[in-house]
Amino acid sequence: MGLNVYYDDSIPTASTNGLDIKINTPWFLDLTGPERIGLLVHQILHVAMQQQPKRKMVGETQLTRYLETILREKNGDE
Repeated sequence: MGLNVYYDDSIPTASTNGLDIKINTPWFLDLTGPERIGLLVHQILHVAMQQQPKRKMVGETQLTRYLETILREKNGDE
């Protein structure tokens, strides 16, 4: 399984259809390094959790919050 990642400035931020991750170039370049990593992890989680839609809300929400906490602490935004 592989994901294609490409830039698409016709979308406002980023999205995935399960096969591709689309990223708006100017928006992405305005993110910090940790925010970019967080975005990519978030999009990959969308793809990974597609196989188990009933678990998606709980699992993805908890993991997303955990990752956001780590990024805030790293950036000193506690």
